Amino acid sequence: IDALASADGHLDIDLSAVAEIDTAGFQLLMLVKREARRLGKEARIVAHSEAVRELIEFYNVAAAFADPLLIPAQDA
Repeated sequence: IDALASADGHLDIDLSAVAEIDTAGFQLLMLVKREARRLGKEARIVAHSEAVRELIEFYNVAAAFADPLLIPAQDA
């Protein structure tokens, strides 16, 4: 949240190294996205780990997050 406040227009979030993510992590992502909109900024997830992709699919929020969901070739 602090990084978002000091970001100039947008904040890129790299989650490629996240091995595990639970509901608390999901709630934090939702909070960052909501706060970005409130501040007139954009928080973008620019890299997703398999765990993050699975969580986004489980909660069916890919469209709501509006971030490109890239699947590395080795995972396809």
